[in-house]
Amino acid sequence: MIDDHMTLFLASLAMALLVLGAVQAWAFAWRYSRDNWRRWAEGRHLMHFTVCLAWLLTATTLLQIIPVPLWLAAALSVVLFGWLDYELYRRHRLLTLAREERARREDDARREAAQ
Repeated sequence: MIDDHMTLFLASLAMALLVLGAVQAWAFAWRYSRDNWRRWAEGRHLMHFTVCLAWLLTATTLLQIIPVPLWLAAALSVVLFGWLDYELYRRHRLLTLAREERARREDDARREAAQ
């Protein structure tokens, strides 16, 4: 009996946190869309990642509530997790480019100081 109540409590808490995460991601995307986020690479990365996360959380929520065929749930998961993996790759690439740029600036500053 205790196990059943604990399982129900944890499942309910997980669903509430999932919904809260989806709402927050969509709210951030909506609020940020009012800024000029397309102007900077960092803004584009932040918006794309947040929207990807919002779709992933929304789809996960809906798949918990709405019965769908297993193949459809699997296909949706492949698309959304593939998108998430792509966005994470882009974050790594942005970080690499930023570090390379910083190293170039530091090298240039050292060369100027040595002259």
